[in-house]
Amino acid sequence: MKKTNSILIVEDERYEKDEMEKMLQNHPYRVHAASNTTEALRILEKNEIDVVLLDIYLKDKISGIDFINVISENVPHAQIIMITSNNSMDTIIEAIKSGAFYYMIKPVDEKELLILIDRALKHGMIKKENILNDAYLKHSHLGTQHCIIGSTPGIIDLKAKIKKISESMSSDVCVLLRGESGTGKEVFARYLNSLNAKNGRNSKFIDVNCASISKGLFESEFFGHEKGAFTGADKRRTGFFEMAEGGDIFLDEIGDLPLEFQAKLLRVLQEKRIRYVGGTRDIAVNFRLISATNADLKQMVREKTFRKDLYFRIKVVELYIPPLSERKEDIPLLVEHFMKSMFKRMNKEFKPLDNYLLDLLTSHNWPGNIRELKNTLESLVILGFNGTNYNSDILLDSIYQNRIDDPQTESGQERPIMIERFINNPIVMNMLNESTRKKHLDLQRLRMLFEKSIIQTVLEDCDNNLSSAAKILGIARTTLHYKLKGMESN
Repeated sequence: MKKTNSILIVEDERYEKDEMEKMLQNHPYRVHAASNTTEALRILEKNEIDVVLLDIYLKDKISGIDFINVISENVPHAQIIMITSNNSMDTIIEAIKSGAFYYMIKPVDEKELLILIDRALKHGMIKKENILNDAYLKHSHLGTQHCIIGSTPGIIDLKAKIKKISESMSSDVCVLLRGESGTGKEVFARYLNSLNAKNGRNSKFIDVNCASISKGLFESEFFGHEKGAFTGADKRRTGFFEMAEGGDIFLDEIGDLPLEFQAKLLRVLQEKRIRYVGGTRDIAVNFRLISATNADLKQMVREKTFRKDLYFRIKVVELYIPPLSERKEDIPLLVEHFMKSMFKRMNKEFKPLDNYLLDLLTSHNWPGNIRELKNTLESLVILGFNGTNYNSDILLDSIYQNRIDDPQTESGQERPIMIERFINNPIVMNMLNESTRKKHLDLQRLRMLFEKSIIQTVLEDCDNNLSSAAKILGIARTTLHYKLKGMESN
């Protein structure tokens, strides 16, 4: 068996260290083990470690929490899974804030450990690539905003395809980006463009939203016009095609192009020549066309509202951008990216969200995709952050509005209403009655009991199938497993 990735176990209890080594020995990992931080540092210096399994309560001169910072400074792409015998949320949140990828409660479950290592490796691979890209983009003065955030298979595959396109000898190949509104099609277009300079090509990028141009101005905007070509043309103007010379022109919402202009775009793509409105000579142009749409262009072709020949011309390479609902594991990465950017703009120290708020974000289906997520986080930071803590009510008001407006399931049938069953749970009702008598609410315990009631109800409906229940609840199976363990101890 070929050993590909390296795992470092840092555990001062010999039995537990040996047990984790046994769990991993039959899997494709090079396993290193250390019983203290000094030994662990030597291993980190001599080996390229991908994942660190770190006991948070080391009996050493440096605590596990402090050692997280040491690892992050020396091996920034290494992912840290903290191992703890204490399920205190304060400790867990502190570790996550310090840079831990995730956590496990002792005793370590082998299946859960392997799932977390796999996720951590994917996350680390993307982080490593982003570190290299960030270094290149900073050096080239292009900025880091063109990096793609995500570690799910669909995003990894997309980045690999974009890299192939950028390295292709056919620098003018047409690329079509398909995806729902808000999935970040322009970000992917700019990412592809940012790789031009890396491969010795012009990184000029002309961004055009086809839906925002008045029907009568398309020809002038794209081709340019001579002075006096029409009323109001008081000077010569360069068009988008010529502006993009040697680089990329990005046509967002290409399905909104008027039918009569589609024929003219096709001719330009075939002949690579344009003529100004009011002009008398042809001008050679050289650019790559990147198009984007959330419309069904095939259906538009059938309805004769989009030219068939143009459709096939612009989709030489077609890339599908998945909606956020298909890449929920990327949400924590996106949250961190957006929030760090927001706090930097406000010149404030970044404070990460706790696992409860991250679970709320992960459970939402995000019909507005990444745009909706970003707007929700901005609302939370502006309205729900007091400098120390976040107001979960602000987040709930924002992310659940769409669920109220759209009570349909994917099959189009109404969702079964289970709210009454949750509320009528005897434990919750007793808690409410007791709170009424005492004239105060224990919000933290009430929230925990209500969540427990929801999970128990969904599990009953799913015949205790964890995978099905996790899917309905909108959380990862490992998260549900952790919650169930917590419920057992309460």
